[in-house]
Amino acid sequence: NQMSLIVALIIGTSDGLEDEIAYQLLKKGNCVLFCSQEGNKLETIIQKLNAEEIEPKFSVLDPIDTTTVGSVVGQINEQFGKLDILI
Repeated sequence: NQMSLIVALIIGTSDGLEDEIAYQLLKKGNCVLFCSQEGNKLETIIQKLNAEEIEPKFSVLDPIDTTTVGSVVGQINEQFGKLDILI
């Protein structure tokens, strides 16, 4: 059921808190959308989950700024119909 899925958007992951939040959300089977210029930072999280035999539901979106935030929100609404968490 798409409505019971938690959809989280994380803007700019780092090596700290955002990574741990993303890991915990993905571990629980939620969908995490990333807006980051550094997609390679996600590799560590993905490898960690794959090692635990968890297939993460995630998508990497283009970095956003004030001119592109509307299109990102539009993409999320179109694909998921909602956004539950913004980090």
